Amino acid sequence: MGTMKGNFEQRSIEPQTLLYGDNEFETGTLTVAAAAEGATISIGDGAVLVRGDDGNYTPAAADSDGALVVLVDRVITPITAAGTYAVRVCISGRVNRNLLTVAGQPVTDEQVNVLRDYGILALPTRVA
Repeated sequence: MGTMKGNFEQRSIEPQTLLYGDNEFETGTLTVAAAAEGATISIGDGAVLVRGDDGNYTPAAADSDGALVVLVDRVITPITAAGTYAVRVCISGRVNRNLLTVAGQPVTDEQVNVLRDYGILALPTRVA
């Protein structure tokens, strides 16, 4: 038999690029509750959201249950107030783990595993 050769793919991705390659998206409504007194709301690209039973999205919490998706298009500026917003989310594909947040904090390994269960591969970016 001959030598077996595999395919090797190398991509140059900017460290601040959220999406890698082909992803699937859907649009929906993000509902943001009022923040506790003294707290701030800051939701932008890379925020992990939860899809509710009604099909609408809410910001994920550290212990969220339900289908997780990644916010990729926000309203003109980061969301900083309670209300409802039209959003576009990534429902499957590959994303930059380094840019993902849950409740304003970087995603954990456990959250990355849950994202994978829902079809989103959160891959770290290596800086050469």
